[in-house]
Amino acid sequence: MPLPSLDVVLGERSTSMAHGLTVGVVTGEGIGAEVSESALRVIEALNTSSGTALLIEQCPSLERADDGDLPVSPAVYKWIDACRTEGIPVLHGPAGGRFVYELRRAFNLFVKLTPVHADPVLIDASILRPEHVVGTDMLLVRDNSGGIYQGEHGWLTDDSVFHSFHYSRDQVAAVIDVAVRAAESRDSRLTLVVKPGGIPTVSALWQQVAQEESSGRVSLDILEIDNACYQLASEPTKFDVIVSPNMFGDVLGDTASVALGSRGLSYSANFSAEGFGVYQTAHGAAHDIVGTDSANPIAHLLSLAWLLEASLHRPDLAARIRDAIGSVLARDIRTADIAGPSSTVVGTRAMTTHIVDEIVRSA
Repeated sequence: MPLPSLDVVLGERSTSMAHGLTVGVVTGEGIGAEVSESALRVIEALNTSSGTALLIEQCPSLERADDGDLPVSPAVYKWIDACRTEGIPVLHGPAGGRFVYELRRAFNLFVKLTPVHADPVLIDASILRPEHVVGTDMLLVRDNSGGIYQGEHGWLTDDSVFHSFHYSRDQVAAVIDVAVRAAESRDSRLTLVVKPGGIPTVSALWQQVAQEESSGRVSLDILEIDNACYQLASEPTKFDVIVSPNMFGDVLGDTASVALGSRGLSYSANFSAEGFGVYQTAHGAAHDIVGTDSANPIAHLLSLAWLLEASLHRPDLAARIRDAIGSVLARDIRTADIAGPSSTVVGTRAMTTHIVDEIVRSA
């Protein structure tokens, strides 16, 4: 299904912030430099082949060690805040450590959306049986503002630690509202994922709000997190829109990517209530494959396509990227993570070259 517009999922809160054709680029960490280079090459191809005037604003380096223990430079936050103020959406490369969570808190990126659409061309890439994958098309809606990832934590003594968190009704209602709106624009089916036995009060609040918000608008199913993960792996086609608290959403996103065939195909976006968007892959920095030319750039390019469509209002440019990716994959040209027995296996740079060539050819 087509991705819902920001006006649909954010409603009247969205001010459609973006103006002009500027993309803010955060390189990220690990393989971030490699997939970000792929995105820059695709933007250049769009500009040169069709006279588009996409501009690039480049973020300062995150300036961190590979293990992510060092704090992010304040200049990065200042730069992102300038993008937000000026209505410039951000394409964010993979990153690790606490930065992604701190970023979401700093700029009130309260919700994360992760589309999961299984491309029929890549059915052989999934470890699931084809009949269980064909037709998979869902949208995951994840809270970013609360839960254990945004809780208070620390050391009590050398031998004990603490971690506490809370949810307010307003926090939950904002995320549920996005999910209900998204479901209304699709098949009007919403699944809430909680764990009443393990976290009873949090689960009760989410269930109460979901039942109130969905009543008379969409059908609501409620699953426990362990059962939801099992069903995502065994029968992904049954889901339409899934909504969940923060940590559960993280787990569900990775589980759902099994249907895609690789985390290297999974992309997402984080939004503020006003419509400021930070688009990113749904995978991490993958420090173990840095410099091997083996990272799959497709998720990052799909993030770029979504940015162009949703924030810069250029669905024509988004379609050219998606069509180019589809044409390359249809020729059975794959990176190693999605390769089949007869595939032509290429690296990051070569895959990008094939996609760029298709973009130029389609002009």
